[in-house]
Amino acid sequence: GLKTECRLCHTTERWKPSTFNHDLQSTYRLEGAHRRVPCTGCHKPTDVDGSALVRYKPTPRTCQECHGGTIAPLEEAG
Repeated sequence: GLKTECRLCHTTERWKPSTFNHDLQSTYRLEGAHRRVPCTGCHKPTDVDGSALVRYKPTPRTCQECHGGTIAPLEEAG
């Protein structure tokens, strides 16, 4: 499987908060109303061998995957 190095998002001094910058280190920029969605809105805990694990990849990438047939209107940037 794919492996990600912890140091890309965390420091040796403390695990939280993450230093991950979604706009710079992801292929999915958080723009408009997506900036206000909490991380858990897209990155949901799943059960893996009896332990809760949050997966950061893969995540939904299309409007329909999260919103179904109902997509909120775009907001003015500002």
